[in-house]
Amino acid sequence: MSDENSPSAEDTIEDENSVLFGIASPLRAYSGRRKPVECVGEISTIRWLGMLLVKLQLPNFMSEENIMSMASYDLSWKLETTAKIDDVNEKCNYFSGEVELPQLDMMHNLTSLPPKDVADLLVNAYFTTVHPLFPVLPKVRFLSRYNSYYHNGSDPLGVYPWLALLNMVLALGSLWARYTQIPTGEVEDHSIYCARSQALAQGIVDPRGYPDTYSSAWTSVTTALKFAYNRSLNVQATAPELSGESKQLEARVWHSLRSLEQFLCILTGYPSEFQGQPIHIRPFQTTEPPFIRSPLPLANFNILGNTLDLELSAVYSFDEEYPSSNFITGLRLDEIVNEAITSLYGMKSLDNTWAHTQRLISDLDNKLSQWYASIDPGFPYTVQSIDLCAPPSTSLTYLHLRYFSARILINRPVLCDPSELILTIPYQSEASRQMDSDAAVRCISAARQILQLLPLNIDIVELHGKTPWWCILHYIVQASSVLITELSFDEPHLPMEMDDIISQSDLAIRWLSTLAGTCESASKACHCMNSLHHLALEKRERASQGHGQ
Repeated sequence: MSDENSPSAEDTIEDENSVLFGIASPLRAYSGRRKPVECVGEISTIRWLGMLLVKLQLPNFMSEENIMSMASYDLSWKLETTAKIDDVNEKCNYFSGEVELPQLDMMHNLTSLPPKDVADLLVNAYFTTVHPLFPVLPKVRFLSRYNSYYHNGSDPLGVYPWLALLNMVLALGSLWARYTQIPTGEVEDHSIYCARSQALAQGIVDPRGYPDTYSSAWTSVTTALKFAYNRSLNVQATAPELSGESKQLEARVWHSLRSLEQFLCILTGYPSEFQGQPIHIRPFQTTEPPFIRSPLPLANFNILGNTLDLELSAVYSFDEEYPSSNFITGLRLDEIVNEAITSLYGMKSLDNTWAHTQRLISDLDNKLSQWYASIDPGFPYTVQSIDLCAPPSTSLTYLHLRYFSARILINRPVLCDPSELILTIPYQSEASRQMDSDAAVRCISAARQILQLLPLNIDIVELHGKTPWWCILHYIVQASSVLITELSFDEPHLPMEMDDIISQSDLAIRWLSTLAGTCESASKACHCMNSLHHLALEKRERASQGHGQ
């Protein structure tokens, strides 16, 4: 005797082997006709936030599917809903707006620099918090010229390009000083250094390309990547006239650009300039010279003390030809993330069945676990045990954050409310449902582990001293979005841990509130995530009251 709910022989069985990923995935079913801040891919956290806000505002928000099914004469509903889509886009965009650089007076001396002790601190900050992650400068030669210029000076016209580069280093150091709130004496705002750099680089770079917004940052990085590709920096250099130092620098520049572009892909949802192409790792020489000493902690740098040359061996943990082991380890992680972006978030993934997508997720997560098992046994370390502003902390924490972020990206496509998924895959097998549940738990656990990496105390100085100050905001927002998504489900995956998840989501909001005073992006992110957090809690409260009646 057959079940009256079972499909007939003529019907297609709507199970995981027949239903397409593009139909069943809530990421692909997001209803906004206009994509938030022009993000084109579901990999962007802003896209996730838009989907979440639409869901939590129902029934106040009509989906595009409902709009398109309505009679054509009912134009008022269409206009109203389009306005609401615009409102969603605005509320979910936490990127900062355009920044106008200060206008430098024509008589202003473009070659002026801060006092040597201040410059030392800012340059040291760059090479200990940014350079290990993106080693694009020949640091020994750069510092040698830096010390020489301060002592001896030289023909200004002959060093304009180099001074433009130095001013960008000082700008990043100035931002670090502002975020970490470490006493620095008189430090000019980073926009002053950027304006000088732009003026000094006229005729070398496009003056409209100052990366003050996500779109201009994207343009700058992709332009540099195209230039590097045209110079064949992506292949192993064999030219005999190139020194070993030059070959190593080319390899570092290429991989730094690819890694930075990948980060922007995840941040904005823009497709990669080399979408679908594998990342070939150029070989590095990794043996460290025996005389290299450990880096000097920034917290111990006495800006008010005697002015000395920035000691090369005190600033770097590795020589110019020997990239950081953390940087090299991260290249394999870039490969895995690149594969995940292509196979799970690319256009071709829409035509995969749900079962095929599950297998891809399982395979990618296994690769990520193998990468994790192959790295230094001291990883993961405890962030709380790292001394404030010790250079290794930034590099290691960044590797940590990228690992957990990759786990979120890989497993996020099947983070669905089971009560909703059953509507699109009504005959999903129990084994398939278990695969979804396992992946969802991995995604949620990774988000919780990101927040566990943060200092125990809500202290902005400690946070920016132990984490990559320039991107920690993104990882907090990404983790928070996953936790709030779990809170919004009618059937959560971890019902016995809801109180802990609510507490961790609240912790993320408190961190964002603390960061809100540092920049516009943090302020907007705090407002957005706080609103979503409370909407999710209100939804849970209504559901519990409904069950109690």
